[in-house]
Amino acid sequence: MESPRPQLIILADAPDALCILFGISLLERLLRIVQRLGFRDAVILSDSKEVTDHLAAPSWARADVALSFQRKNAGTVNVVEIPTGTDGILIVSAGFYYDARLLKALAEQSTTTLLVDSAPSPDCARLRRTSLPAAALVGRNWLSRQDQSAELMNQLISDAAAGKIETCDAAQQPTYIMPLRKHVRPVFFPAPSSNQLPVAQRFVRDIAQNGVLDFPGLMDSPIEDWIVARLCRTSITPNQITFVTMLIGLIVTAFFATGHRRWGVVLDYVMDMLDGVVGKVARSTCRTTNVGQ
Repeated sequence: MESPRPQLIILADAPDALCILFGISLLERLLRIVQRLGFRDAVILSDSKEVTDHLAAPSWARADVALSFQRKNAGTVNVVEIPTGTDGILIVSAGFYYDARLLKALAEQSTTTLLVDSAPSPDCARLRRTSLPAAALVGRNWLSRQDQSAELMNQLISDAAAGKIETCDAAQQPTYIMPLRKHVRPVFFPAPSSNQLPVAQRFVRDIAQNGVLDFPGLMDSPIEDWIVARLCRTSITPNQITFVTMLIGLIVTAFFATGHRRWGVVLDYVMDMLDGVVGKVARSTCRTTNVGQ
C-alpha cells in the first residue's frame, strides 16, 4: 500500500513567492508541481495579503489542490507557528524554484530531513543569495522536542549540521530523465533578482528540452526557445497550441494532395516547430497532463 502523503505547508511571503519565472510566479509553479506529485491540499502560511490575492485567480493547473490560509508573523517562521496535524509535515518555502524530483524525494523520506545541495553548479551558486534552507520534511515528534519560540529553519540547519536529522542532497539525486532521454542535474535556488533572471531561466529551459534531437531539431531549438519565452507570458495554453498544430497538419496534407508542394513544405516546417514549442511551454510552466505526456 502506498504511504500517505505528508501534510503540506507552504511558506509564502511577498515579494519572493510572487517572483515571475517563465510567465508564472514561483508560488504558482510550486502548487502546480505538488498537484502533479499527488498532493491534494496545502496550508499557505503567509503574512501578506498580496499572496492571498494572487491565489484568488483560478488556475486549472493547480485546481485539484485545496488551499487553506493561516496568518503568520512577519519575517521568519517559529516552531510554534507550524500546525501539527500528521506525523509527517512537508514544509516548503515558495520563495524558491524547485526541480520536482527534489520535492518528490523529500516527501518520500520517513524521518525529519532537510533539503540541501552540497555541490551546486557555478550558475546555481550565483543564485544563492541566502543560506537559509528551502524545504524540509519534519516529524511531529521532532517538532514537539523543539523550543516553540525557536526559528524553524535555523533549528533545522543546526540539527542537520550536528547529524541529528537526515539530509536530502540534490547533488546525490539521480540525474537521468527518461521522458527527455537525457541527464539533468536537479537544482533548487531562491527567487532570482532581475539581473539574474537569464541565469535562472537556463535551468528551466534545460529541463524543458528533449535530449535527443535530429539535425533540424538542433537548428530549430533556439527559435523554439524564443517563441516559448514569449508564449509563456500569455494566456495561451499548450492544448491550444496543439490544436493549431493539428489544423496546420490538415492544411499541409491538403497542400501536398493538391500539388502545392512549396506551401506544403513551408507549413510543414511551421508544424514541426510548433510541435517542439508545445512540449516546452507545457514543461516550462508546469502545465503537463497525463494525456499530454
